[in-house]
Amino acid sequence: MKKEFNIISSTDNFEINGEIWQAKDPLAVMIIIHGFGEHSGRYENMAKHITKNNISVITFDLRGHGRATGPKGVCNDYNLMTNDITEVIEMSQNINSKLPHFIYGHSMGGGLALHNGLFKTDVIRGYLVSAPLLRPTKPINAVMKTLVKFMNYIHPNGALSNKIKGDQISTINKEQANYENDPLNHSRLGTGLAIAMIEMGEKILGHRQGWTKDLCMWHSKIDKLTDYAATEKFASNAKNTNFIPLDSVEHETHNDTSRQKIYKLIISFIKDRAQ
Repeated sequence: MKKEFNIISSTDNFEINGEIWQAKDPLAVMIIIHGFGEHSGRYENMAKHITKNNISVITFDLRGHGRATGPKGVCNDYNLMTNDITEVIEMSQNINSKLPHFIYGHSMGGGLALHNGLFKTDVIRGYLVSAPLLRPTKPINAVMKTLVKFMNYIHPNGALSNKIKGDQISTINKEQANYENDPLNHSRLGTGLAIAMIEMGEKILGHRQGWTKDLCMWHSKIDKLTDYAATEKFASNAKNTNFIPLDSVEHETHNDTSRQKIYKLIISFIKDRAQ
């Protein structure tokens, strides 16, 4: 059963919109945090599959994405985005107070999930993180970083073009077309969000030895968008972490030939810890 929800942020009255996919006899709840440039609706296939396995799912659109109000790709305060996640967690706990909660985060959402585990709530039972944005595959040098900061100072709602191609997402032609033809996907990266994602990725890597939560991470070695080596570096020093390297698939491993493997991994991880 699926139903929509909306929350008014206690921080700035921003409206958070999403969907609750309620399993018939749930043993846990998984909150999905989507990646940059996409939206929560792209996880419908995953949500349907996971709920059939007695795990309820919550999806929502991050600021600057999907059906969220405001300019695309723009979020000038990273803390607002992390606070939105906290409010979604609190809402879900009020609805499912007796169930353990898990977070699944992909790409930018993976970075947000790791940030939550390091610096936010301790109520999450475990984390599933896919190709987190800790560093972009193509490094941004100091000159460019300074330029983007200056642009953000001059025009806080300004955005850069950051087009993502279908063949960077998946090796499957149908999935490539789905991505490129989705009207809710966008290629605008707000200057403030660009700075925040880079700096927060560096901060997360710098605190990796302080990670203690149950964590399963995976990343494709040929990922063209987020840096595999950075994920491997985080996992090598983080406690209670299982890192799974993948071959021959692109950035969205849940929308590639590895889909069924990823689904099984998610379900097994949650069921093992929901007892």
